[in-house]
Amino acid sequence: MSPDDLSARPFDVIGVGTNTLDLIAVIDGYPEPDTKVQFQEFDIQGGGVVATAMATCARLGLRTRDVGKVGGRRLLGPPGPADSLGGGN
Repeated sequence: MSPDDLSARPFDVIGVGTNTLDLIAVIDGYPEPDTKVQFQEFDIQGGGVVATAMATCARLGLRTRDVGKVGGRRLLGPPGPADSLGGGN
């Protein structure tokens, strides 16, 4: 394969893996054992090992593609059919 063949591709790297949601809570400090603390900030962001790797590659200037499933499970609320093992689309 020549370098010209590689430059004609629409991507440099493809990531295949699980997409996740990261639940990020910011607290004032490390809590003592057996205590509860309130968080000052809370955010939900897309994440996962492959997604993080693809974001890093893109920041380094590579053309990336990510192949993974999105959806199927609810974050909040009562469980539904898609929340059981093997269920839902």
